[in-house]
Parts: sequence; structure tokens; C-alpha cells
Amino acid sequence: GVLREGDVEACTQDAMLNGARQGLLRGADFLPDSAAEFNPLRHACVGDVTEVLTPEPHLRWWVQPAKKGEQGGKTECLLLPKGDGISDAYSSITRMLRARRLAAAARSCNLGDDEPLFCAQATMGVATTHHLCSLFKTAAQVIGMEHQLFGSHSGRIGGCTDLFATGCPGVLLQMQGRWCAPPPR
Repeated sequence: GVLREGDVEACTQDAMLNGARQGLLRGADFLPDSAAEFNPLRHACVGDVTEVLTPEPHLRWWVQPAKKGEQGGKTECLLLPKGDGISDAYSSITRMLRARRLAAAARSCNLGDDEPLFCAQATMGVATTHHLCSLFKTAAQVIGMEHQLFGSHSGRIGGCTDLFATGCPGVLLQMQGRWCAPPPR
């Protein structure tokens, strides 16, 4: 398709919000504090996300949990199911990657696996925790919650609240949010 000015930025913002919320992620789980601190071994890269079509369509996304940052390497695999096509992380992230690949092709280059998964035009192409925090604050203001405190951790809290409201069992919330020890191998 035809890529319009701003498509990549808008798709990235949508993917960041939905990815954080549905993946129950802290901002530091996938974004650097500054563009200069981006490290492909630590932060979300294009190659960390794989689309899997069987048994049901979902994304597999490898992250390095911020609270276990000293381990080195991405150790947690998030599974993001295909949802409504509007507000689910699967659709948002695949839309963003499609827009980024089209933009790269327009420049006669490819999107590399070690490139940042989330880009921002304002900071050398790397989205930061500050960008995510600003997105949550803007979204909150749009729904009339401008006096509330929101940060890059808001997606983790909001995602858990969304799941709890749908009747998700506590043990599943613990597993999805990585609040419990992994089962022995």
C-alpha cells in the first residue's frame, strides 16, 4: 500500500500502548531511558517478535525483564494472541512492522532484526520510556483523567486490571505478569 506521512509514528504509538498493556510490561522491560542507551541485547528489537500462525495466530515476543536486568539476554517470552484487530497488541505490532517495512522499502533498504522495535522521529529513531509515559498521559487526558499520575508502568497495571475485570484467574494473571516463579524444568 501507500504510506502516508505519520503512519509509522501513529502505528508505533498504538503498538507501544497495546504492547505494554496486553504484555503486562514495565516500560523498562522493552524501552531504554534515552536513545543513546539503546542496546539490542537488552531492549526490544524487530527480530524479537515472531508471528506464529498455529495452533492459533499469535505473536511471540522476547523481552528482558527490567527487574532481572543483570541476567543478560532476553529471557521472557510473551505470547500475544490475535484479538479484535483494533486494540490488541498482535494487530498493533503487526500493523507497525508492516508500516516500517514499507517505509524502509521506500528508502530501498530492509528493516534489520537488531533495529529498535519501537521508533520515534524525535530521538534518532529510538522510542524511550519517556515516550511511552507521554502516550499514557495523553491517553488519560483524552478520557478526562488529566490530574492522575501515569507512567510507563501504567500499561502493566492497566493490562492486569483489564484481565481481572474479564474474570481471568489469579494464577493466570501471576503467570502472564511474571509475578510467580517459573515452573521447574
